[in-house]
Amino acid sequence: MPMIRRATQSDRPALGQLFVRSVHGLANGAYAPAQLEAWAPVAEDPPDWITRLESLECWLLELEGRLAGFIAWNSEGMLDLLYTHPDLARRGVASRLLAHMEQAARRVGWTHIVTDASLVARPFFEARGFRQVRAERVKRRGQWLDRFRMEKTLLGGQEEHEAVTSC
Repeated sequence: MPMIRRATQSDRPALGQLFVRSVHGLANGAYAPAQLEAWAPVAEDPPDWITRLESLECWLLELEGRLAGFIAWNSEGMLDLLYTHPDLARRGVASRLLAHMEQAARRVGWTHIVTDASLVARPFFEARGFRQVRAERVKRRGQWLDRFRMEKTLLGGQEEHEAVTSC
């Protein structure tokens, strides 16, 4: 049975490892090897990982006794991180974590959630009611990465489903 729990400081190394495995295992068809390495370096801990997680609300999902994925957001409704272990992709891990965040968002009265989605994550978010606000190119360690600013409006427990707009 899947279990969602708040991530602790002792979980951070495992979250960093899952982040790198997820990027390299799930985004390898959408981004070039140099882009993947710039996004999630294999040979080092993700940069500023501990500092980044300290400023976020972070939850993880364990499935069959192992770390299956995690989600992290800031206090303003920005979904910053959502990653799934590549061996457990398409088993509802990210969907469960996103539903958990949406419940938390409603409890504190947020009216929307914003995220920056990769080429690979964009269809996932679209299928869950997010709409594209704009396309972006960001530079990481000398490499340009395409991503999409996306937003989901929360209306008192009902999501507003809007057509995806193009930039």
